[in-house]
Amino acid sequence: MEIKMEANKRIKKSVSFAFAIVLLILGTLGITYTVKAYPKIFETRAEFSPKEGRVELTQEVSIIFSETMVPESVEKNLSVEPSGQILLRWEDNNRKLVLSPETVWQADKNYAVNIQGARNVMFVEADFSFSFQTEAMPQMAEFSPPPGSQDVIIDIEDPITLIFDQPITGYRLKVDINPFEKLTYNLKDNNRRIELMPEKELKKGQDYTVEISLRHKIDEKGQFVSVYKSNFKTKPLPLQEWSKDLSLRLEQAKEFTEAKIQTGKYIDVNLKSQTMAIFEDGKLVDAFLISSGKAGMETPLGEQKIYNKHPKAWSNRYGLYMPYWNAIVADGKVGIHELPEWPNGYKEGQNHLGIAVSHGCIRLGVGPAKTVFDWAPIGTPVIVHQ
Repeated sequence: MEIKMEANKRIKKSVSFAFAIVLLILGTLGITYTVKAYPKIFETRAEFSPKEGRVELTQEVSIIFSETMVPESVEKNLSVEPSGQILLRWEDNNRKLVLSPETVWQADKNYAVNIQGARNVMFVEADFSFSFQTEAMPQMAEFSPPPGSQDVIIDIEDPITLIFDQPITGYRLKVDINPFEKLTYNLKDNNRRIELMPEKELKKGQDYTVEISLRHKIDEKGQFVSVYKSNFKTKPLPLQEWSKDLSLRLEQAKEFTEAKIQTGKYIDVNLKSQTMAIFEDGKLVDAFLISSGKAGMETPLGEQKIYNKHPKAWSNRYGLYMPYWNAIVADGKVGIHELPEWPNGYKEGQNHLGIAVSHGCIRLGVGPAKTVFDWAPIGTPVIVHQ
């Protein structure tokens, strides 16, 4: 009986020991599992707001955390590029971090927000990266007069006009005109259209450059940002006298000849200056010296056109070739052509360019005649005037 009882005691001790071992093993495994699972259980997730679209220059952005954060661990490890003065504010029991610029975000920039080692209240750390794009400043949609314009006249019906792609209500506008002129402003179309007028008449024949800059009204200490540059030249004073020096006269023709047709190609013939100017869409292409009809055989005035063309027309009346022929009257008796050429190849009239000596046609020198012939198709208007 005693032996049996002793045996039972030994069995119970063995079972207790085994159970203790099992508990120890399970406890160890539980601790190990808990240590490994702990960070995942209390892992912090975050999302950025706004999720899409461009951020306005004064708009706040937010990082929304899934867990309550330790603010100091976030703030000291937070960086924003491009750098600048950023204001931080915590909300929702330290689950929401609001970021706002001290003045404004930089326009049209891609911002990167990074946080390294941000810690929540359960002491679990995490890294976060976000980005957002800021809106662009208003851009110039249309500027008048168009860049590079010549012979510009600015008046109350045709002011300098700026049209932006969006209202500039939140911005300060700066217009730099060089040479300096004091300008008055007129705002229209919900601050998208700005008309400018000089207080005094612009200088005649003056090259002007214009630079348009903007700065957000809130950013009083910020720099103006250039958004557009242009240039134009005002109409010169009327020419008082054509130069006797033919090279200078040709330069005068280029500077003072005004386009009488603003669309397409046309040829302008000035009998007084003995020059020809060719224009396309109101812009001077080139100018040349000519010889038009002499007294008693004058070149017909008025608006004509090119009726027909021939690379080397023959004149039965005068027994001469007329290279690069462009007839400017319907019967073909008067035209634009290169210096006449005899059958043996001799050319006459080079020294007469700039003087009215022809029998009615408009002569051009060697080179310019081919240029005009190639440039002007049949139907091109020709305006002959004095």
